[in-house]
Amino acid sequence: ELVHVVQDCLDGLSTPASISLSEGLRRAGNLTERQLNGFFLQHLSSQGNLQHVVATTAPLPQDSRQREIEAYALQADPALVQHLLRESCQQ
Repeated sequence: ELVHVVQDCLDGLSTPASISLSEGLRRAGNLTERQLNGFFLQHLSSQGNLQHVVATTAPLPQDSRQREIEAYALQADPALVQHLLRESCQQ
């Protein structure tokens, strides 16, 4: 769930919306959508849950689906999530 907090922080806590980590990282740097998607897919593949996540998120709208995929992908990397939380939620 902390990944969702990071997504909220990236869009500003004063707004009712959130953006995907991919969108936030694209805005902040030089990473392409392909590089970012590859990063999340690699995490899901290494966890062995890629097919489950794809099937589970398939009915969602694309923006919601991306946010959920990111949360699933990073659930096994608490150090990275903690880093993203510190970097994104300083207000």
